[in-house]
This record gives sequence, structure tokens and C-alpha cells, in this order.
Amino acid sequence: MPQKSLETLNYRVQSYNRSLRWASLKSASSHFDKESQNELIEKVAKRMEKEKIVDYSIVNTAISDDKKNSDVVVEFTYYTILHQNVLKQRELQSWVYENKSKSWYLASFKSL
Repeated sequence: MPQKSLETLNYRVQSYNRSLRWASLKSASSHFDKESQNELIEKVAKRMEKEKIVDYSIVNTAISDDKKNSDVVVEFTYYTILHQNVLKQRELQSWVYENKSKSWYLASFKSL
């Protein structure tokens, strides 16, 4: 994998998670894969209604052999708006590389 592509992935992952940290749905949605965009916007909007992320850390990044997919494990520190309890949760984010734009996009995420 070219170094630039790896740097782009790292930048996109950090930028997306920073957008979540600052509760910017508009900024976060710019990182979504077009095929999954509507579903991801809905999922993130629902999360933002219930939770406030106060910190995050990238735990692990794995890239497929063909260099077109990446699984990123992120740990969030957040509180629930209703109860104000501080919690930690890990999430698996699946990213895909798009040749046309030479960039990475979030295709899906799920709690671990």
C-alpha cells in the first residue's frame, strides 16, 4: 500500500471520529460511503441524541491484503445524556478505499 493511502486512511479516521467528538453530523457524514450514507446518517443522528462523546482513541487498524478495506477499532468515552454516566465502548468501523477519489470512506460500524 502506498504510504499516502495509509496516511489518508489515518487522516480520515481521525477526522471522522473528531467530528463525532464535536457532535458535528454534517462533518461526520462527509466521511460516509455513498452506498451506506442514508443509513449511517440515521444511526449517527440517533446516537447523538442519546450520547455525548468526550474522548476517543484508535485501538487498532487492520488493512485487507488487497488494500481496499480496513477495519478500525475505536474506543469511545462518552456519557448518556439522560443519566450522565460516563462509559466506555469499543466500536468496529469498516472503511473502504475508493480509487476514483483516492480516499477512504466509512461503510459501516458496530459496537463490540
